[in-house]
Amino acid sequence: QDLLSTLVEHYFVNANAYMPLLHRPTFQKSIREGQHFRDQEFAATLLLACAIGSRYCDDLRVRLDDNNSQYSAGWKYFVQVPSIEVSPVSRPSCYELQKCVLMVIFMTGSSNPRGCWTLVGTALRFVQDLGVHRRKMSDVSVTKAQHEHWKRIFWCLVCMDRMFAVSMGRSVALQDEDINVDLPIAVDDEYWFDKDGDDLFEQPPNTPSKIQFFNSWIQLLQIIVFSLRTVTKLCMGLSLGKLVETVTEMDSALNRWFDTVPSHLRWDPHRKDPIFFSQSVALHSWYYNLQILTHRYFLLAPRSIRDADVQMLPSLAICTNAARTIIHISHRQMQRGIYGGLNLHFVCS
Repeated sequence: QDLLSTLVEHYFVNANAYMPLLHRPTFQKSIREGQHFRDQEFAATLLLACAIGSRYCDDLRVRLDDNNSQYSAGWKYFVQVPSIEVSPVSRPSCYELQKCVLMVIFMTGSSNPRGCWTLVGTALRFVQDLGVHRRKMSDVSVTKAQHEHWKRIFWCLVCMDRMFAVSMGRSVALQDEDINVDLPIAVDDEYWFDKDGDDLFEQPPNTPSKIQFFNSWIQLLQIIVFSLRTVTKLCMGLSLGKLVETVTEMDSALNRWFDTVPSHLRWDPHRKDPIFFSQSVALHSWYYNLQILTHRYFLLAPRSIRDADVQMLPSLAICTNAARTIIHISHRQMQRGIYGGLNLHFVCS
């Protein structure tokens, strides 16, 4: 029981803070009531949360019995979870789709995460079938809290799909024009309900919400989708003039997004709150990585293009400054001894 509590705590602090899939009070209440002994779907969700939490735990009990390597942490829980089954006649439950997200989070930290892109795409088809991508879910009667659970699942899948699209150079499964569901409500988990258990959803004044990071990240990823489309057009022979115009438009979109970042998420190397600090690290790493993604074409383009009027775009300086800033941000995070896996691959970019 002590190890279970530790792993759940590690999951919520180190994973759910970035990808807020699970509502912590509801999840922990289900654990206290022993739901994992009666409900196989919830048990699978709990096992995966423990598997992810194991990555941040030094307890030797989380490692494989025949392998004392730290890289085996969590696998003993992950392998107990049944694989995703696609039924032609029934729709997946909330727990099943949460399981998809958690499996992807765990596998993303493995040596072979390529299958995650396919799993995310399949899960997105499931949520579309349920109508979660619309403001009003089809054929499903849900409370406000239940709808918020579904919205979190949906936006986690959308973010993952776009992360893999960027890292693997593939198209996204769902375009912005196909989505009209609202962003998650910027209210922390502890403020969903009042003391009687009724819906509240009211963030106290002057109390920044941890969910604001997720919403800002979603909005940044929307710009990434536009960037990916532009890269595709470049490969199809977009004219030089149109190319410069498009990149300038993307720079403007990034600047507008940057101006909307909440004050508690703006970069401050001395920020005291560790969660807000880590969220700021991840958010700004994505921002500067997108600058590189936008301008790198001009660094690789033929000399005929580099020597043209496109020199008005200081692409080399922008990419160099972005890369340097990512390294400085990550270095500051390491100095503070705070782990941040979400922005790790940006250092390699």
